[in-house]
Amino acid sequence: MGNRTNRSTETAVELLVEQIYTVWKTGNQVASVLLLDIAGAFNTVNHLRLLDNLRKKGVPLWFI
Repeated sequence: MGNRTNRSTETAVELLVEQIYTVWKTGNQVASVLLLDIAGAFNTVNHLRLLDNLRKKGVPLWFI
């Protein structure tokens, strides 16, 4: 997703969550996720605003 027009970390998370829900709904498939260390990815953003935006986008609270 990086460095592409109209692509962001937020877009990547939205796509991931959407794909997981799609797999859950089918009931006969397994979803696997590879997580990467992104500790420095949000150093320059307002963390309260980031968390609020994730909630507004419908990201599950357990994920936030």
